[in-house]
Amino acid sequence: MMQYTGDFSGRNGTPVGGSMAFGLQITPTWSVLLKERYAAYPGSGQHTVSPQKQLGGPTKNDIQRFTLQLLARRQVFTVGEFRGYLDGGAHGTFGEAGPAWGPALGAGVAVRLSTGADVFVESRHTLTMPDDAVDRKGSGVGDVLSQLFAFGVRVNP
Repeated sequence: MMQYTGDFSGRNGTPVGGSMAFGLQITPTWSVLLKERYAAYPGSGQHTVSPQKQLGGPTKNDIQRFTLQLLARRQVFTVGEFRGYLDGGAHGTFGEAGPAWGPALGAGVAVRLSTGADVFVESRHTLTMPDDAVDRKGSGVGDVLSQLFAFGVRVNP
Protein backbone atom coordinates (compact mmCIF):
# COMPACT_ATOMS: atom_id res chain seq x y z
CA MET A 1 0.00 0.00 0.00
CA MET A 2 1.35 3.39 -0.96
CA GLN A 3 0.74 6.85 0.47
CA TYR A 4 1.10 10.34 -0.96
CA THR A 5 1.60 13.20 1.49
CA GLY A 6 1.74 16.34 -0.55
CA ASP A 7 -0.22 19.41 -1.52
CA PHE A 8 -3.56 17.68 -2.25
CA SER A 9 -5.94 15.83 0.06
CA GLY A 10 -6.23 12.05 0.02
CA ARG A 11 -9.93 12.08 -0.85
CA ASN A 12 -9.36 10.76 -4.37
CA GLY A 13 -8.36 7.21 -3.47
CA THR A 14 -5.56 5.07 -2.12
CA PRO A 15 -2.29 4.88 -4.08
CA VAL A 16 -1.08 1.37 -4.91
CA GLY A 17 2.18 0.06 -6.27
CA GLY A 18 4.71 -2.73 -6.47
CA SER A 19 8.45 -3.06 -6.05
CA MET A 20 11.45 -5.33 -6.57
CA ALA A 21 14.95 -5.21 -5.11
CA PHE A 22 18.35 -6.72 -5.78
CA GLY A 23 20.82 -6.79 -2.92
CA LEU A 24 24.29 -7.81 -1.87
CA GLN A 25 25.10 -9.03 1.66
CA ILE A 26 28.36 -7.32 2.68
CA THR A 27 28.63 -8.66 6.26
CA PRO A 28 26.21 -10.68 8.41
CA THR A 29 24.51 -7.42 9.48
CA TRP A 30 25.09 -5.03 6.52
CA SER A 31 23.84 -5.14 2.94
CA VAL A 32 23.30 -2.78 0.03
CA LEU A 33 20.39 -2.91 -2.37
CA LEU A 34 18.98 -1.35 -5.47
CA LYS A 35 15.22 -1.18 -5.26
CA GLU A 36 12.67 -0.11 -7.86
CA ARG A 37 9.12 0.91 -7.07
CA TYR A 38 6.22 1.70 -9.37
CA ALA A 39 3.14 3.44 -7.95
CA ALA A 40 0.00 5.18 -9.14
CA TYR A 41 -1.25 8.08 -7.03
CA PRO A 42 -4.98 8.66 -7.75
CA GLY A 43 -5.99 12.23 -8.30
CA SER A 44 -2.74 13.75 -7.09
CA GLY A 45 -2.50 15.62 -10.37
CA GLN A 46 -5.82 17.41 -9.98
CA HIS A 47 -7.51 19.84 -7.62
CA THR A 48 -11.01 18.32 -7.61
CA VAL A 49 -12.58 14.89 -7.72
CA SER A 50 -13.52 14.03 -11.30
CA PRO A 51 -16.84 12.38 -12.19
CA GLN A 52 -14.93 9.29 -13.37
CA LYS A 53 -13.17 8.93 -10.01
CA GLN A 54 -16.46 9.31 -8.13
CA LEU A 55 -17.74 6.33 -10.12
CA GLY A 56 -14.57 4.37 -9.34
CA GLY A 57 -12.98 4.62 -12.79
CA PRO A 58 -9.50 5.86 -13.66
CA THR A 59 -8.80 9.50 -14.35
CA LYS A 60 -6.41 11.06 -16.82
CA ASN A 61 -4.88 13.02 -13.96
CA ASP A 62 -3.61 10.12 -11.86
CA ILE A 63 0.16 10.41 -11.54
CA GLN A 64 2.30 7.33 -12.06
CA ARG A 65 5.83 7.30 -10.69
CA PHE A 66 8.84 5.04 -11.09
CA THR A 67 11.35 5.24 -8.24
CA LEU A 68 14.90 3.87 -8.01
CA GLN A 69 16.42 3.67 -4.53
CA LEU A 70 20.00 2.91 -3.51
CA LEU A 71 19.91 1.76 0.12
CA ALA A 72 22.23 0.55 2.87
CA ARG A 73 20.52 -1.92 5.22
CA ARG A 74 21.51 -2.81 8.78
CA GLN A 75 20.08 -5.78 10.64
CA VAL A 76 19.30 -4.46 14.12
CA PHE A 77 17.92 -7.52 15.93
CA THR A 78 17.45 -11.26 15.65
CA VAL A 79 14.95 -13.18 17.78
CA GLY A 80 14.61 -16.80 16.72
CA GLU A 81 13.62 -16.72 13.05
CA PHE A 82 12.67 -13.01 13.16
CA ARG A 83 15.14 -10.35 11.95
CA GLY A 84 14.54 -6.61 12.13
CA TYR A 85 16.28 -4.10 9.90
CA LEU A 86 16.63 -0.39 9.19
CA ASP A 87 17.70 1.06 5.88
CA GLY A 88 18.46 4.43 4.40
CA GLY A 89 19.80 5.98 1.25
CA ALA A 90 18.79 8.09 -1.71
CA HIS A 91 16.20 7.89 -4.45
CA GLY A 92 15.38 9.26 -7.87
CA THR A 93 11.70 9.36 -8.82
CA PHE A 94 10.55 9.75 -12.41
CA GLY A 95 7.15 10.34 -13.98
CA GLU A 96 5.02 12.65 -16.07
CA ALA A 97 5.14 15.49 -13.50
CA GLY A 98 8.95 15.58 -13.67
CA PRO A 99 11.96 14.07 -11.90
CA ALA A 100 12.43 14.25 -8.13
CA TRP A 101 15.13 13.15 -5.69
CA GLY A 102 15.84 12.99 -1.99
CA PRO A 103 16.46 10.74 1.01
CA ALA A 104 14.77 7.38 1.64
CA LEU A 105 14.33 5.77 5.08
CA GLY A 106 12.73 2.45 5.97
CA ALA A 107 12.35 -0.39 8.44
CA GLY A 108 11.12 -3.96 8.30
CA VAL A 109 10.92 -7.41 9.81
CA ALA A 110 11.79 -10.63 7.98
CA VAL A 111 10.88 -14.16 9.06
CA ARG A 112 13.10 -17.00 7.86
CA LEU A 113 11.15 -19.77 6.11
CA SER A 114 14.21 -21.78 5.08
CA THR A 115 17.90 -21.21 4.43
CA GLY A 116 16.98 -19.72 1.06
CA ALA A 117 13.75 -17.77 1.65
CA ASP A 118 12.21 -15.18 3.96
CA VAL A 119 8.86 -13.43 4.11
CA PHE A 120 8.92 -9.77 5.13
CA VAL A 121 6.86 -6.72 5.94
CA GLU A 122 8.43 -3.29 5.61
CA SER A 123 7.69 0.41 5.38
CA ARG A 124 9.67 3.10 3.57
CA HIS A 125 9.32 6.86 3.18
CA THR A 126 10.93 9.15 0.61
CA LEU A 127 11.11 12.94 0.69
CA THR A 128 10.77 14.13 -2.91
CA MET A 129 12.20 17.46 -4.01
CA PRO A 130 11.44 19.79 -5.70
CA ASP A 131 7.93 20.13 -4.28
CA ASP A 132 6.10 20.33 -7.61
CA ALA A 133 7.77 17.25 -9.13
CA VAL A 134 5.11 14.79 -7.93
CA ASP A 135 1.85 16.73 -7.98
CA ARG A 136 2.68 19.77 -10.14
CA LYS A 137 1.94 22.02 -7.14
CA GLY A 138 4.60 23.60 -4.99
CA SER A 139 3.95 25.07 -1.57
CA GLY A 140 6.79 23.74 0.54
CA VAL A 141 10.11 21.93 0.64
CA GLY A 142 8.84 18.71 -0.92
CA ASP A 143 6.31 15.89 -0.86
CA VAL A 144 6.54 12.55 0.92
CA LEU A 145 5.91 9.32 -0.99
CA SER A 146 5.48 6.40 1.37
CA GLN A 147 5.33 2.67 1.02
CA LEU A 148 3.27 2.16 4.17
CA PHE A 149 3.29 -1.63 4.18
CA ALA A 150 4.95 -3.92 1.69
CA PHE A 151 4.67 -7.67 2.04
CA GLY A 152 6.85 -10.02 0.07
CA VAL A 153 9.16 -12.97 -0.30
CA ARG A 154 12.94 -12.60 -0.30
CA VAL A 155 14.95 -15.32 -2.05
CA ASN A 156 18.56 -15.84 -0.97
CA PRO A 157 20.40 -17.96 -3.57
